[in-house]
Amino acid sequence: NNKYTKSINVIRCLEKETYIDDARRECSFIPRNTAHRTIIEETAKKYGKLIKSSLRDCDTEIASYAAKNSIMAVLADDTDFLIFAGNWRYFSAKQINLSSQNFATMEYNREELRHTLCLSDDQLILLATFNGNDIIRYQDVRGFHKALIGPGHDFCNVRFNSLANFIRSNSLENMIRQISY
Repeated sequence: NNKYTKSINVIRCLEKETYIDDARRECSFIPRNTAHRTIIEETAKKYGKLIKSSLRDCDTEIASYAAKNSIMAVLADDTDFLIFAGNWRYFSAKQINLSSQNFATMEYNREELRHTLCLSDDQLILLATFNGNDIIRYQDVRGFHKALIGPGHDFCNVRFNSLANFIRSNSLENMIRQISY
């Protein structure tokens, strides 16, 4: 119903012709087509148990359930799943190849991330927070990133390593103090 209402709002904006910017704004709120989900869900049910969360920001809920219930994999579109512990694997819902017979996708390896950045589970939580996540917006920490990295560096290539170095070399109290100023 929500998707339908938003789609109708776009059509109404376009019918007015003078409000193209309004239509463009409305379009950004329409969820992507989800027809492929039905195929994936039916396949999951055929070979195992499909469990979905109904909460909007449900990362913690899903990760907790996966860890407590011997879940094999989580299929989602949120890299925050890389900070949660457990024996389950995390696959990208965004990268699914819908034209292949086996729905090939990309797997994100949490253990390799921990190992590469030399961070503990608790430190990965700080990494997600300092990088920007569902709670702290990226725009709110971007200035901190620039100050941490300094001028003359390729921002995208060094951000995670710089954040990891910052986390490893500071106490929590010192990190909070540095970010606050």
